[in-house]
Amino acid sequence: MKASDVNTGVVSVVHDDNHTRATMISNENEGGEIMAVTPDMQVGAKMTGDMPGGGAVIVNRSNGRPGVILSCMDKLGGTVIVNDAKGKIQACLPATKRKSDEEQD
Repeated sequence: MKASDVNTGVVSVVHDDNHTRATMISNENEGGEIMAVTPDMQVGAKMTGDMPGGGAVIVNRSNGRPGVILSCMDKLGGTVIVNDAKGKIQACLPATKRKSDEEQD
């Protein structure tokens, strides 16, 4: 656990192999983040309050790209986005138009 004189703090969970498995970073003005780290030292999931007017939960795929994003922001409301392994949106709530849909209109 660490704290600084600029209103920031960090709490980490360290496995018996001396690698960090989870960490929480927070400061008084911008919210914070909680990250879970996979055994190969990739961010597996992240919860953040450090977005303009809201926050998000991001679950990454094994390749490190976001697979599912749950977000909520003041002006946009809530959103659920599901991406494929290449990062292309496969599903979204509320629904958004894809380029191929717009071309048909």
